Amino acid sequence: MQSKVYLAEINNDTSQDDRISLFDKLIDSVDYTPRIKNGNLTAIKTHFGEQKQGDYIQPCFIHPIAKKIKERGGIPFLTETSVLYKSVRDNAPGHTMLSHEHGFGIDQVGIPTIMLDGLRGNNEEEIEINAELLKKVKLAADISACSHLVILTHVTGHIIAGMGAALKNMGMGLSSRKGKLQQHSGNTLQVMDEKCTICGACFNYCPVDAITPEGENGTAIIDEGICIGCGECLARCRFDAIKFGWDAASSIIQKRIAEYALGAYLLSKKNMVFFNFLIDVTKDCDCLGKSQKVIPDIGILASLDPVAIDMASLDLIKKYNGKSLEEMSYKSFDASIQIKHAEKIGLGSSNYKIMKI
Repeated sequence: MQSKVYLAEINNDTSQDDRISLFDKLIDSVDYTPRIKNGNLTAIKTHFGEQKQGDYIQPCFIHPIAKKIKERGGIPFLTETSVLYKSVRDNAPGHTMLSHEHGFGIDQVGIPTIMLDGLRGNNEEEIEINAELLKKVKLAADISACSHLVILTHVTGHIIAGMGAALKNMGMGLSSRKGKLQQHSGNTLQVMDEKCTICGACFNYCPVDAITPEGENGTAIIDEGICIGCGECLARCRFDAIKFGWDAASSIIQKRIAEYALGAYLLSKKNMVFFNFLIDVTKDCDCLGKSQKVIPDIGILASLDPVAIDMASLDLIKKYNGKSLEEMSYKSFDASIQIKHAEKIGLGSSNYKIMKI
């Protein structure tokens, strides 16, 4: 049976008012909000961007979905989880303040921002999934307190996973700090001395202080005994001085992301709906704090199936641009690994039908 994926087509010339109107119709098409009952706590999971970065999903898209949830008697709130790397987003107060600065404050969108994983990302719940790689996963504890979750995702390329879409927003985005560590563990990185300039970017962003200027000729060195393999140094290095085992590491982390996504799906009792924004698609994820748009706007997708919506996102990017997302961002990857694995472990189906609105 084919999963339905609804598409509201948008291009670079579509006005902001028309974009919001189309999104409003898309919400009705996917027929999710009627499931929400009076008093249901409903989390709207999104990404607030990083400092000085503006390609995240804009606050104006929060109003339509929040309004419809309220009309059903639900209690909506915005949510996120703490990041691993050093940032204002590695704790709830800093993360919440950033959301306000980027236009997601109560006075701006009408609903509060409440983190699902506590003050420092350590409020977690471990659940059994008995998947291929992982038997248990560590998730943000307050997922289980929510009756429904709305997953709003800005689709991007990704320096390790190849693509950041619904599955990554669930798997990485709804895990605790320990869960994020578990997903990244085992990846090995090394500094190539001949390229390193000791600029300090990798020192500043390493979440576990595994990098020091102690290598040969004073270049940086990564302590493999401390390194968690998160790839932040790789993303921040401007001189291509970090060596990474791409193929194996990408395949493993994509599968772990899919298995964590399964855990989040089960913990939420499958009460999720997914919206993928193929707008302002960038080479890197929103965490990197820089804009590198790679394709023209395509539209917004909606589905009750996270596997179908991510498969459709990859297919539409290639259909509309003649090149895959990986070709336009990181050619070393096959971003479909996470999708195939998610389908294999029962998270959804890659067999879908596009329903244009």
